[in-house]
Amino acid sequence: IRLSLVGSEMCIETVTLVIVFLLLCLDFFNLRDALMAMIPLALGLLWMVGLMFVFGMKLSVMSVMGLPLIIGIGIDDGVHIMHRWKNEGNNRIYTVFSSTGKAILLTSLTTMLAFGSLMFSIFPGWVQFGASLFIGVAACFLTTVLVLSGLFGWIERKK
Repeated sequence: IRLSLVGSEMCIETVTLVIVFLLLCLDFFNLRDALMAMIPLALGLLWMVGLMFVFGMKLSVMSVMGLPLIIGIGIDDGVHIMHRWKNEGNNRIYTVFSSTGKAILLTSLTTMLAFGSLMFSIFPGWVQFGASLFIGVAACFLTTVLVLSGLFGWIERKK
């Protein structure tokens, strides 16, 4: 699905990302924090597409339909971790990831299992849809845990 915007074509995923970013700016009242919350989503989407290529999965109508879903689902982990990190203050990364990290692990796992159950469908489109969403949720979770924790540590060492 394409939208025509001021003479140029933008895909719906780009519009969705822009809207999510604007909402994050309103939520955090800070451009840096909004960008930091977007990092796991952006990297997770890249990992998702890369892993789909590695596993020999092609982008189809069904898997592309999952991209806006991943944007909506994948942003949650980064937002929850960012809010907790801001509330806890400096040098509390362990506390952030030992509590909120467990919560986002459980929500990611249940979401992955729900979408992964579509891989047992007899319709090949649902199989690919479920597999791509399974990979996407896992990628967003991993980038949240690996990249944001490193970013938090780097920021705290600079202070």
